[in-house]
Amino acid sequence: MKKILFALTVVAFTLASCKGKKDVNNTSDSSDKTATTATVTPTDTAKKVITPAYSDPDTVGAQTSPDPNAKMTLGKVSHKYIKGGCTSVLLVANGNSEEVLIPKDKLAKEFDVDGMSVRFDYRALRMPNPSGCTTGRVIEVLKMVKAQ
Repeated sequence: MKKILFALTVVAFTLASCKGKKDVNNTSDSSDKTATTATVTPTDTAKKVITPAYSDPDTVGAQTSPDPNAKMTLGKVSHKYIKGGCTSVLLVANGNSEEVLIPKDKLAKEFDVDGMSVRFDYRALRMPNPSGCTTGRVIEVLKMVKAQ
């Protein structure tokens, strides 16, 4: 008897939840006279032309893509905190002041030159500064290129 009662309850809830759902394309609300439905046929999608923001320059009708490094942060490699025990840091202009970013990992030899201007993407990390580094915040450098 309990099994039958349980089965009936499940069926009743299922039917009630199915009736509660509205069909988005078939709005039966008479107050909304402006609602229209659109159907997409395979011939409609064949006519649409989607152009990417950055396209391959070898393709016909290609757009000139902006410099992909333009959105990267511009900074300067500095060794001025090495005496305190800090490794190379990245100095970034922040209004009238200068922000000190401490890379978690050692910089590649090609970028570890005092005074070199670089563009880089980074992610701020929530970890304590290395011993000897009292100024700045620790970051993970995701991508780095020489600035032009």
